[in-house]
Amino acid sequence: MSASGHEIIGKKLSSDIPRGFWLALERLVPQALATAKAQGMLFQEGHRPTATGFARHLLLNEVMHQALNECGIDHKAPRGNGIVFGTVGVVTLARVHMGQVKWDNARRSKMKVQLCQPNAHAKKLVHPDLFTDEISITEPVEMTAFVLTEACGPSDHYAIHIVVTDEMMDLRHPVFREEIHQFLQRYQQAQDVQDNVKPTLKNNVKKLFDKTDEDDQPDPTSA
Repeated sequence: MSASGHEIIGKKLSSDIPRGFWLALERLVPQALATAKAQGMLFQEGHRPTATGFARHLLLNEVMHQALNECGIDHKAPRGNGIVFGTVGVVTLARVHMGQVKWDNARRSKMKVQLCQPNAHAKKLVHPDLFTDEISITEPVEMTAFVLTEACGPSDHYAIHIVVTDEMMDLRHPVFREEIHQFLQRYQQAQDVQDNVKPTLKNNVKKLFDKTDEDDQPDPTSA
């Protein structure tokens, strides 16, 4: 049975993106969100949502920079209001934040949509087009994946997702979406498969090694 398009994308992401990148995000994102919230509270009530949002934007950009940096993923350093993104293997990693449970497309930037252009191929893995040639899964499929952070209102609840959208960055109907804890299980599954592959010698090969060991022993009768 062939793997689904969702699984093909998931395996490519987990094979190209180091596990340490996600562990760094798990460590850094909660503190960034808490700091942004605290800084927003320093302002008058009417300014708090704007101040919190701006602080969150800058702090999460720095989190992205640090996580990419810790894993040696090539990227440009944060500067002003620019997008922080890096490339590892055939995957480009960028960041987006959603402040509500129901994701929307309201804050898509032109640059982020441009980054998503290669995702047209990833989309066809999940939603094949009957009128175009089938994509070969043996060839590397370039794609852009988003670290999507989610935090709702004044509560401390937050979530981190890895998301691959279509080429138009449609966040309402992502091509691939997994919460970070679910995605991290992919690394363990790959390790379990690797650990279960134990080399075994055929009987005739084992006998040959045993005979070779015997031939290498010194002759006790020789002087």
